[in-house]
Amino acid sequence: MLSSIAAACPHKPAMLADANVTPRFRPFVTQVHLRGSFMVSRAAWPHMKKQGYGRIIMTSSAAGIYGNFGQANYSAGAYRLPATL
Repeated sequence: MLSSIAAACPHKPAMLADANVTPRFRPFVTQVHLRGSFMVSRAAWPHMKKQGYGRIIMTSSAAGIYGNFGQANYSAGAYRLPATL
């Protein structure tokens, strides 16, 4: 299973800029990275256990290391994903 989860608004990229993110919406951005990856892995686990084999590969954005201008919330979520493994 390959998991590469991110919160994005392709039709309105400025919507996720820190200046536009309300305190109510901010947890959503980081939880997409963390909870989304967990839920996908949890769903795949029984199938891998049943067949006695499986791999889980999780990727994250380089923004977690280098940051994105005006998107601290996105970068924080990208950073936390590898830290939770």
